[in-house]
Amino acid sequence: MLDLPPVVNASVNPPGSRNFPFRFFQDGRELKSSDGPMQVAAREAREVLDFEAEVRFDDGRRVQLLVNAVPLLDEAGKSRGSLAIVMDFSERKRLLEEIQRERAQLRIALDQQQRDELQQYRRTAEQPLDAPFRAEPRYKARDAAGKR
Repeated sequence: MLDLPPVVNASVNPPGSRNFPFRFFQDGRELKSSDGPMQVAAREAREVLDFEAEVRFDDGRRVQLLVNAVPLLDEAGKSRGSLAIVMDFSERKRLLEEIQRERAQLRIALDQQQRDELQQYRRTAEQPLDAPFRAEPRYKARDAAGKR
């Protein structure tokens, strides 16, 4: 997922950190080292669930991550670190965004259809009752009134 060996700590600010070929972002802003889910879980001794982040690689690739982090507690209940499960949900996020776009387009189309139907109803309601007879030359006005 991050193109790193399994034993490498790919946290936002791993001890002895190196320059990785990627950066972490959330809501379009680069994450500060203290804002990573593992850092928050360790610092605040609490779970960080459903944390969404985007990894931007130097080569232009992007990966959407979903992270769940929990603190590691010692016998006294004090935090001594954290553990995280990281999932690549790029495809799922892309599909969700596509569904949202399609729903928006469908809403627009349905709204337009309703406006068109309402406009047609108004045009029909505004016509005199004998309008169909007037449009047909073989009928006379008295035919429209039911008189012969």
